[in-house]
Formats: sequence, structure tokens, C-alpha cells
Amino acid sequence: EMHQAAKEGRFEYPSACPRKCKFARFTVDKDKCKAIDWQRIRLQEDFSELSSSDGPPRRVPRTVDCDLKRGLVGSCVPGDSV
Repeated sequence: EMHQAAKEGRFEYPSACPRKCKFARFTVDKDKCKAIDWQRIRLQEDFSELSSSDGPPRRVPRTVDCDLKRGLVGSCVPGDSV
């Protein structure tokens, strides 16, 4: 029995046995797996604030990616101002 955490929210089978055994066949015990709701969103600067005439010249809005988990999933939709 071996435990492996999911990377980036995705499960991948191990490439080799950690005990250096000769067999590399693995099965997933679905009864012991836990899954959580998650959602990746991208936040972007408000374009209207960037295009003001008295500010610096126009530039590409900055973005940041965020991972939402459990209760926050679905709390915002494209176009929301946060």
C-alpha cells in the first residue's frame, strides 16, 4: 500500500515502486480516495482604471491565477468585479 498526494489537483500513477520492487503495476483503491471541489480562476486588473487619460500610458492588464476550493467554488462567474 502506498499513499501519494495529487499534484496540481491531478492524480498520476507512480512511475516506479518506491520499495524498488520489480513490478510497476498499480491500482487505485477508490474507497480510500478523497476528492474535493476546486476551480481555477484568473483575476485581471480593471481595464477602465488602466485607460484613464490622466494616468500612465496604456498597458496590458496584469493577471493572477487563483485556485478556489470547497465552499468558494462557483462563488464568482466571468465578468464579476471582485
